[in-house]
This record gives sequence, structure tokens and C-alpha cells, in this order.
Amino acid sequence: METFFKCARTFLGDSAINDDKTVRPMKKTDFLGWECDLTNEVCYSNEKGCSKLLVVFFCFDATKPQSRELWEVLAGVAERYSVGLVGMRAFVSPPFHHMKEKCHCGRKPDTSGRPRSWGAAAISSALFCIEMWRSEALSLWHDPMLVAVPMRNKAGSKLIRPAVFKTESDAGPEGVGAVVYDQHEVRLAYTSYKLPWARDLKNKFQN
Repeated sequence: METFFKCARTFLGDSAINDDKTVRPMKKTDFLGWECDLTNEVCYSNEKGCSKLLVVFFCFDATKPQSRELWEVLAGVAERYSVGLVGMRAFVSPPFHHMKEKCHCGRKPDTSGRPRSWGAAAISSALFCIEMWRSEALSLWHDPMLVAVPMRNKAGSKLIRPAVFKTESDAGPEGVGAVVYDQHEVRLAYTSYKLPWARDLKNKFQN
């Protein structure tokens, strides 16, 4: 590390390294918004990140039309923090889909008189996505390490064998489903479940 600092200062000048923002070798530190714990080999959102999730996902009424700008913020925050939260990668694309489908309709000026893009109320997948992120934000506020992703999982180590099977899942207002594929994209199994309030539900007992 000192060798690198010396080379950087030699070629780029004394201001090449900001000592106030330099993290010396240690086993646990806050790095670019993430708490990096080398002892437990995990990386999870720091306190500021947990607060950001709470503010972003609880600052609006998801059942009412919102601006494109807000949906862009939601999509960006979901994209950033899903990398370090187990199971949350599946809840990144719905905000992008909503912007593509709904946020092009009409423009309405904001309080300053400048034009601002507005869209329709959230589509069902985006609404479900928001509820999942709200639940996650509350859980992280209680315990930031609750769904931390192991570091070796992020590093893409070649020692970890790729999964032989792949699953895809989807959810709607009246049901949920999942499909399992092998490494050749051949469907091996699928399952679905209709929620109790589904309109065409004939039997409350489903396998």
C-alpha cells in the first residue's frame, strides 16, 4: 500500500492521495457506503444506506401517480443496494418496466413552473416491488447484517461452481409461480399458486 502511495505521489503530485479519505489496512471498515467485515467475510449496507432506503421507499404514496424523476431514484437505489442484499436482485427491474410503460404519458409543471414528467399509478409488479423494498428497509434498520451477501459471492471466485439449475419466478395480483431450468435452458419443473382472492379459484387446497 505504501509503495502504491509513493508511486502515485511521484507521478501525480503530493495531492494524488487524500489521507483523510484513505483507509489503512484493517479487518472492518466503512468503504463507499458498505460495511466491509473481513472477519465474517460479509459486506452490507452502512447506517447511511439503511436510512436512505427508509427515506426513499417511504416518502410517497405508491397507489398514486408519481413523477418519472421519483421512479428513476427508486430504480437507481434498488440497483445499487440489491447487490449486497440476499434475494433482492429480483426486485430491481419492475421500476424500470414501469417507467417504460407508464411514465411517458403527459407532462405537468412542478411548483416552480418547470415541466416535469408524470406517469400513471404503479403497475402491479412495481407495487409489489416497492412493498418488498419497504419490508427490507425495515429489516435492515433492525439488523443491517440480516441479509448480507458473502464477499466471495460478489468477487465471482472461480472456486465457486456455477449453479447447475436456474429458477425464474413471477408474481401477480392473483397468484405466484416459479420455473426450474437446467444448464441447457430445458424446463425441468414448474409450480404455481393462486392466492385466496383469485377470481377463478375453484379449490382452496392446492399442491
